Amino acid sequence: MKISVLLSRARKNWPAKVLSIAAAVVLVLFHNYSRLESRDLSVPLRLELPSGYVPATPFADRVRLTLRGEGDEIFRISEQDLDVFADLSGQSSEGAFRVPVQVQKLGAAIGVDPLEIGIDPMHVTVRLGEQITRAVDVVPNLSGYPPPGYQLGSYVINPTQVTVTGPRERVAGLESIQTEEINVAGRTESFVMQVRLSRPSPLVSIPGGEIVEFRASIEESVVLTTFDQVEVVILNLAPELQIESAPETGFIRLQGGGQELDGLSPSDMQLIVDASGIDSPGTYELSTRPVLPAGFLVLRYEPMTIELSVTE
Repeated sequence: MKISVLLSRARKNWPAKVLSIAAAVVLVLFHNYSRLESRDLSVPLRLELPSGYVPATPFADRVRLTLRGEGDEIFRISEQDLDVFADLSGQSSEGAFRVPVQVQKLGAAIGVDPLEIGIDPMHVTVRLGEQITRAVDVVPNLSGYPPPGYQLGSYVINPTQVTVTGPRERVAGLESIQTEEINVAGRTESFVMQVRLSRPSPLVSIPGGEIVEFRASIEESVVLTTFDQVEVVILNLAPELQIESAPETGFIRLQGGGQELDGLSPSDMQLIVDASGIDSPGTYELSTRPVLPAGFLVLRYEPMTIELSVTE
């Protein structure tokens, strides 16, 4: 068959033939596309920052990716196989900047074909601030109280200072940083614990670590109590003599542990007078001496002396 005849036949109804071929291509593409599956992933957003600058305000730090491809292939792709980042490294001043979100395929994602990656959001706005570093005091955040009879004595926190770093507007005025809550309620013994620091802002970091050591001493509380109606007892008086008049009671003021003092009463103590030196009737001035259970400090007692009238 001559070439001219073939060309003539090819040109005959050529628009219909072109449309037919285009339709066939579209059908093939649609068939292939309909076989693809989709999968959503939430991936952390990494910022490439200029030297000396950090984010000055919170920003959306995760991005939703929609993967579309062969089912077996896309479900083998993990979060670690996709590096999602926004490049701000070209900036050189403080301010707000809107930059595109980019994706780089790593690991299992390399070589997957077909693979379509949808990004939401496609752009992110980040406000940059100058990064500064300073040392601040560590302050324990104490709550609660030991039970009755006990008290929080001395405590030590180590280290007493930490270095923090972050945007100038967040760090410049920072003088101290608190720990998370340390509850001493119900404690009756000294203790040591590791406690985390409470960052004043997600934008402020603690390069040396966020854990400090807290040591506390729990002591018995010291209580001052006065006991009235303490009996005055006269001992060793000669049997042929008798007391005509003498005070019957006095008081004692004590210092001691709260729990021990709670169980003490005036009947547990006495003011003792030694009358062994009296050998005849008359009036005598004698000293008193407090007698009570061990473990208490006597601060004061009355009477310290008494006057005795003695007859036969």
